[in-house]
Amino acid sequence: MADNAANPDPPPSRPRRNLLDAVAATSAEGIRRASKRLSWANQEHSTAYDDEDDSSPQRSTSGDGPPQEPQSANGVRVWYGSYTSIDWVHDDIKEHSRIRRLRNIKGLRGLVINAWDRLQGWIIVLIAGVITALIAGAIVESEAVLFDLKDGYCSKDWKLAKRFCCPYGGDQDWDRDGFVTRGNGFLAGWAAPVAGSPRWSTLKAGIESENCPGWREWSEVLSPEGKDYWWADYAVYILVAILWASLASIMTIYLTSSELFLSRKDVPSAKSSQVSDSGDANERTPLIDPGAAASSSNGKRYGTPSVTRNANQVRAQAANAPRKILYFGSGSGISEIKVVLSGFVIRGYLGYRTLFTKSVGLALSVASGLSLGKEGPFVHIASCVGNIVCRLFPKYEHNESKRREILSCACAAGVAVAFGAPVGGVLFSLEEVSYYFSAKVMFRSFFCAMIAAAGLRFIDPFGTGKIVLFQVSYDKDWAFHELPFFVIIGAFGGIYGALFTRLNLMWSKEVRAKTWMARHPLWEVIAVTLVTVAISFLNGYTRMGGPELITDLFSECHEHQSLDGLCIKGPGQIGPLISSVAWTMIAKGVLTIVTFGIKLPAGIFIPSLAVGACFGRIIGLLVQYVQWTRPELSFFAWCSDSSDGACIVPGIYAMVGAAATLSGVTRTTISLAVIMFELTGTLTYSIPVMIAILVAKTLADALEPKGIYDLVIELSGLPYLDPKAAYTWRGVTIRDVMESDVERLVLEEDVTIAQLRRKIDNLPLGDGQADGGFPIVMGKGKTVRMVGYIAAPELEYGLNELVRVRPDMDENTAICTFSYLPQVNEALRAADVDEEESIVRDSVFLSTTDPQDLSRYVDKAPITVNISSPLELCHSLFVRLGVRYLVVVDASGKLKGVISKKRWLAFVEHGIVSNDGEGH
Repeated sequence: MADNAANPDPPPSRPRRNLLDAVAATSAEGIRRASKRLSWANQEHSTAYDDEDDSSPQRSTSGDGPPQEPQSANGVRVWYGSYTSIDWVHDDIKEHSRIRRLRNIKGLRGLVINAWDRLQGWIIVLIAGVITALIAGAIVESEAVLFDLKDGYCSKDWKLAKRFCCPYGGDQDWDRDGFVTRGNGFLAGWAAPVAGSPRWSTLKAGIESENCPGWREWSEVLSPEGKDYWWADYAVYILVAILWASLASIMTIYLTSSELFLSRKDVPSAKSSQVSDSGDANERTPLIDPGAAASSSNGKRYGTPSVTRNANQVRAQAANAPRKILYFGSGSGISEIKVVLSGFVIRGYLGYRTLFTKSVGLALSVASGLSLGKEGPFVHIASCVGNIVCRLFPKYEHNESKRREILSCACAAGVAVAFGAPVGGVLFSLEEVSYYFSAKVMFRSFFCAMIAAAGLRFIDPFGTGKIVLFQVSYDKDWAFHELPFFVIIGAFGGIYGALFTRLNLMWSKEVRAKTWMARHPLWEVIAVTLVTVAISFLNGYTRMGGPELITDLFSECHEHQSLDGLCIKGPGQIGPLISSVAWTMIAKGVLTIVTFGIKLPAGIFIPSLAVGACFGRIIGLLVQYVQWTRPELSFFAWCSDSSDGACIVPGIYAMVGAAATLSGVTRTTISLAVIMFELTGTLTYSIPVMIAILVAKTLADALEPKGIYDLVIELSGLPYLDPKAAYTWRGVTIRDVMESDVERLVLEEDVTIAQLRRKIDNLPLGDGQADGGFPIVMGKGKTVRMVGYIAAPELEYGLNELVRVRPDMDENTAICTFSYLPQVNEALRAADVDEEESIVRDSVFLSTTDPQDLSRYVDKAPITVNISSPLELCHSLFVRLGVRYLVVVDASGKLKGVISKKRWLAFVEHGIVSNDGEGH
């Protein structure tokens, strides 16, 4: 859709764009193109679309002249298929053309239509924010009920969580003094009462039962005589936990698995393909192979010889090749969301089934007591909501780049409901997941996050008026003398983050992928759950839910407050308490390594926060112990200003440790700091948090350059070019990267449908050419000139459409043409500047009515680079502008080769000489 399509006869006074400006604009926009097509096997059912707002191609005629194509030099694209990249520039041109058509509508009708068009984005983010809050509230409430069912049930109403069943649940005025008094009485005579130990848990349960007659433990149900059947509680705890985890895993495995996924490392190489033929080849060939062959710094040519195969061989190899199944509902989803927002398409990953499975499965998996969290999956859930709401509005449904604007906003809403931090959510979307983040998207993200946070606050799932359970506030400030301890905590966060990512990657590659766990993911979930709950039951802190544990670790101790034994009155109680918290930290850390990656919804935020909070609390307790035992030290001179003498707040150390550890694992910085500020509701502790995060991030990057999300992307084999990375190549040129022996189409040579199909089948799979294409040239010898580029999916779609229109056609004799292309090029070469401008406006977009003319599927303005261009330029074009392929030419414009995006991905992964780390 363009001005001429909406208004064939523009007024003479309208300024005409200069040809050079038009060419420059076309080139600048064309640089950001990626492929837009279906997987080949599904193309006979696919839909082509062009720059019109409709999803099907349209032609219009004017008088007796030839029919007009939509005004685009980029050609018609088939609809995006699964595991393909979107065409950023095509969508951008399409959107601008649509807007121009709307702006041409005059009068009141035009005002209303344009106002509605501008309002749609705000309506979508409003709906997405509200629905995200509703789903988050439902998950939090149901998870609390299911979690407590491992210990017992509420006799008043089994659907109530323990905090709502007990008289003091959520009530700040319950008898804390009586609790402590009875606790001291029970503990009298114990040599070393360990807070968090099984004896403490038994004591606490007994006291709570006394104050909460409505809550019944399973031992009470199974032992009416009142005998102490502790083993009954233990057995039911384990069985219920395994039940919840198994249900979550079953839903994930059987409702959201995608066997179409084929990783780039699993595709057979064109050099050595030894896959046997198959009588029942799967024709749904996924297309995400950036290549297996690599070029190194020794100057070897980065390429493979052409290998000829027929269609059955290609499909048989793809069907029998080792496949990696992608489970849409497993994990946190943030890694995959990063890939989607970079322009990669994963059909079904943000659909209804995934939303349902992720939501229900998340409540079950968290309730099982596994070492995982629900905060990360909230980002995936919010993205599903945003994607589904987009389907109601054609403006976003038919434009993938516009859809990704909404997904960025939804990610902010997901973090907002996870941490009660709308501003932090916006920054997280900008810093961690989004690829392109404009000012307009930032403003809408802020609105969406605010709506989601306000909605969850209104629902109040915790019954405390808080958006998240571990929101805290402190009465005391920190002192400058404490900064060295915050640096130590930050160093721990960096070391733990690097160690965790490496150990989790090693576990996934060497254990999970090479043992029975790969064949039986459900049994892996059951085994991990059994070990986790068997260990967790024996310690009061590991038995607690992650948010509840973090809440206690963050909290500041007040008079007559226990915090599950974390508040102590003298130095003699610090030793046993540190032992219990240290055991909790070790158990959480080890269990998280083996848990993250199992096939059920699982986030990494809460376990990381818990480990860091435990370490920070330990450091705070040690400092508090020294202050209690050696108050005369000059280091604690500032403590004399404290009215009660308690100048050390271990909760602050825990909060700083949580931020440092999460930063070390995920490598987030600014957004994480803001999230912590919003959790505490003050900027008083901004400097300690920022120092710890900076130390953790720096140290973690030095030990392991990639964070957990990037390692998950690498492990899954998803194509993703990190925009933050900067590379330096020495001794490698474009000649070493490009595919020089590329199949091309010559306009002067007749080619049949059958010959074109064979050319498509001959594309080497191992070089990332499975979703490649063909340069179209004119002339021979030294006079060869580039006139266009046609992608293989578009070409095969055009051939299928031709056969559909003319079913009686003999494919071995029917000639396909590109007769429109030489008309344009000859006219451009012979015309002067004014005539060229007229041709670009009136002739470049013409096409013959002959269905055997495939000119309309040709990209008539492919992005070209000179063969002498530096590799850094190619990298910038691929990363910053999203181009799908680059055509390499010499100084005279002669075709020399092609570099596809997936070929570049393989080169970056295997052929890097040195990596300078993060770019600026």
